[in-house]
Amino acid sequence: MRPLLCAALVLASGLVVGIVAPRGGATTSTPGDGCLVVQNGLGRITVSLTRGVVFGRFSQGTVKIDDPIEGDGSPPSVYGAPAVKLTDHRTSYTGDQVRFRTAGAVKIVVNAQAIQLSAVGKGWAQLFAGDSLGGFVPGFSGKFSVDAASFCQDNLLQMPAVATKYPISSPVAG
Repeated sequence: MRPLLCAALVLASGLVVGIVAPRGGATTSTPGDGCLVVQNGLGRITVSLTRGVVFGRFSQGTVKIDDPIEGDGSPPSVYGAPAVKLTDHRTSYTGDQVRFRTAGAVKIVVNAQAIQLSAVGKGWAQLFAGDSLGGFVPGFSGKFSVDAASFCQDNLLQMPAVATKYPISSPVAG
């Protein structure tokens, strides 16, 4: 009886995932979607997505979240920092040990240290490794990947010393 019950639960959970997943969220199989991964970044990272999901954390710094289309994804969630409303759609958060996530069309600017960030969707990112004074810190700037073919698990590169823009998309049109 128990194996039958377990099999029924697994089947039911698979059906729920199949029903919920196609609601517009970015996945590895959505045509045109790409990824960005930043490991132990130092500097400024701007991510602008027309659709997708961004989540991350940092040890000390600021994240500004611009959510231009309310209701197109989950609202931004930020833990570890108080919200400061800058405009109707833009909020800033400054603090230590900050975690954040958001989905949908969004623009995020992170200016911090020890940045761990992941993004999946369609859009672009601009990366700049440097300290708060704008200077490059070789060897301590962290690594990143925008390799959609490996879903950003391979081809980690050093964060760039000059602000550089990268597409977040796959070669497949979407």
